[in-house]
Amino acid sequence: MYRWIAISLLLFTSVITKTGCAQDSRVHLQFEAVSLLGFLRNDQGEPMREAMITVYVDNRDSVYFFATEAGEFQVALNSHHKYRVKFSAPGFITKNILVNATAIPKGSPGFAYDTLITLPRACAGVDNSVYQRPLTVISYVDGRFTGNPDYDPVLNNELAAWKRDYTQCRKQNRKQFVKNGWMREEESEELRTKN
Repeated sequence: MYRWIAISLLLFTSVITKTGCAQDSRVHLQFEAVSLLGFLRNDQGEPMREAMITVYVDNRDSVYFFATEAGEFQVALNSHHKYRVKFSAPGFITKNILVNATAIPKGSPGFAYDTLITLPRACAGVDNSVYQRPLTVISYVDGRFTGNPDYDPVLNNELAAWKRDYTQCRKQNRKQFVKNGWMREEESEELRTKN
């Protein structure tokens, strides 16, 4: 079923040395046309260990896996397909990106695209539907893979409106966010003093 999709993960195993330091042992399973790799963080910059990455191929089949303990992920994608990659975790806002690998010339070397995905904690009462659409389209252009966050001009305006609503919600709920460990005291104080 998935013979034309190669999902590659960097498997990380922590090995405790005699000094007590953790080391990463990386096992690279396969590298195909596009390697999407990066880090998943929450809005406080902490690794998203519980984050799930789901890859949809040509809007049909999907496979999923989880980020490592350090919030790292790597997905190898074959050429000649379009992919939607969804990043999600319980209690956080889901984000999507598109990877268009249809224009890669045959015989091309592999390409890598690094990204940092930040998943904000959900705030009750804020409409997060803007995030159902992809935040960027990553595609092959002039011999390299590049992201285009401006592929949808309306999206930027909707994201700005969402950010306003989200900031207001966090400001109204800052005490609860601090109590639950979802916000630092300094950030709470900064929000309190903003207009």
